[in-house]
Amino acid sequence: MTIDYVIPNKNEQEFIDMAIELGYKELVFLYNLKDFKITKFDTKLKIDFGIICNSNEIAKAKNKSKIVVVKCNDNVRQIIEKSPSLIYGMEDHNNSDFIHHKNSGLNQVLAKLMATKKVSYAVNFNDLIKGDRVKLFSRIKFNIKLCKKYKVNIIIASFANNSYKMKGKKDMFLV
Repeated sequence: MTIDYVIPNKNEQEFIDMAIELGYKELVFLYNLKDFKITKFDTKLKIDFGIICNSNEIAKAKNKSKIVVVKCNDNVRQIIEKSPSLIYGMEDHNNSDFIHHKNSGLNQVLAKLMATKKVSYAVNFNDLIKGDRVKLFSRIKFNIKLCKKYKVNIIIASFANNSYKMKGKKDMFLV
């Protein structure tokens, strides 16, 4: 499926136009909890709406939307237990890696829990571009291996806040 998750700021039509140009079939607009709204757009794209929130707002967000996205922080297990739709940013921390494996924020216990709770693992493509690419890419690679092993759904999205930060669907899979 060709889908992208974006964070609009009253520039939804720009995202729609860019998504059509880049060849996407579906676009998910993510709003914070207080700004969440569902709007009708005249487009051939399938448009969906979700909430991007922090870990203590998951219960409220699940009452408003079926798509709940959480940027991960230190308490990964507690976030997974609350069953958001997807989690991103697990690998984006300053802790050093271990000798024999990466400190990627995910392990087999958490991966099994994600599979049980039907929580998807998301890769924020824009973080990969601006961060320490080598360290981040190796951690993401490790997380993807774990997710595939335990059959956790993997999503690669731009999480762009303006339409020019969106990437083509083929660009994101060439990484």
